[in-house]
Amino acid sequence: MTDFGVDYQASLLEEQADSLALLLSPRDSRLPYTKQIMRVDRKSMLPRSLSQFGANGVLLKTITFDKLNDVAGSVRPGVLQATSGVDNRQTATWQLGSLKSRSIPPEAFTKSFLPRLGTLFK
Repeated sequence: MTDFGVDYQASLLEEQADSLALLLSPRDSRLPYTKQIMRVDRKSMLPRSLSQFGANGVLLKTITFDKLNDVAGSVRPGVLQATSGVDNRQTATWQLGSLKSRSIPPEAFTKSFLPRLGTLFK
């Protein structure tokens, strides 16, 4: 998982009335993208899209974040759609289903609880 604040240096690329475009430059050459452009909603300060570029500035994919929901006290996108930069007919969509909060007993994290682990998901 990428920690954008640690792995990338952000600089303001463009300002619009409702959004900001940030240029994310990798701090380490071993990261998979040579640059990323993140469009952030100005009101909520949450990402709305992320374009990821490879070598020679080739757009590899664009991820859009839609339908913001409250998930366990945090606002998260309910729908993520990844579109190929090479062939925009290739897309993948993830939709968040319903989640409900529940408490997990501390003993669930012990080795002796493993045979009963399935009981937590019923």
